[in-house]
Amino acid sequence: MDIKDTILKEISEFDSDVFLEFKNNYGAQIQEFTNHMECAHAQWKKIDILVQDDEERGYFSAVIFWAFSSQLQSFKLLCHGYQVPSGNLMRQSIEAIAFCVYCTDKSNGEMDKFKNGKVSTNKAITKLNKRLINKLGLNQEAVDMLKESRAYYDRYSHPSLSTIASCISFEGSEGIYVGGNYDRRKGESYEYEFELRVTLARDFPVIIKNIVAVIEKW
Repeated sequence: MDIKDTILKEISEFDSDVFLEFKNNYGAQIQEFTNHMECAHAQWKKIDILVQDDEERGYFSAVIFWAFSSQLQSFKLLCHGYQVPSGNLMRQSIEAIAFCVYCTDKSNGEMDKFKNGKVSTNKAITKLNKRLINKLGLNQEAVDMLKESRAYYDRYSHPSLSTIASCISFEGSEGIYVGGNYDRRKGESYEYEFELRVTLARDFPVIIKNIVAVIEKW
């Protein structure tokens, strides 16, 4: 296959062989992630039902659904060998979750600023203090995991050794990859990625549940 055909194939389809490699090696994690995300969606529905004509609750519902959607899309990209764009979407999901947690404190007025395009959602995660965590009844470990994960996925936001390595073969047979790939010599990196995604997906429904408990009292 010449490079033109390779480029066209990359644009038009996912490589089923790449997904099969990930499924064969991380099938249990894929299933566990699916189960946790099903629970997260059920919790989001509780927020969406609360919206009715309340604009602020509507924004909460929209941002949390984006966190859900981007986390799901990110996992799909990971399972098809697109580690860098997958990491970028995970960062968006984490920041959306943290932003909603921070906005449960209505006194900070952050959601109003968000509606008017006057707030940087990426800063919310640095503002999750113990008072707010205790108010929501969140597990400190879950919040620490959000912060640790965001720091990890920051490295996918700019060209680096990590991002460049994603298109280089460690197996030594192909040299470079065009598009999605599965490299058996990158098993340690894959293991960490899947473990991290499953942990975040496990905590996601609990965090949404605590947000629901706050905003349903508004």
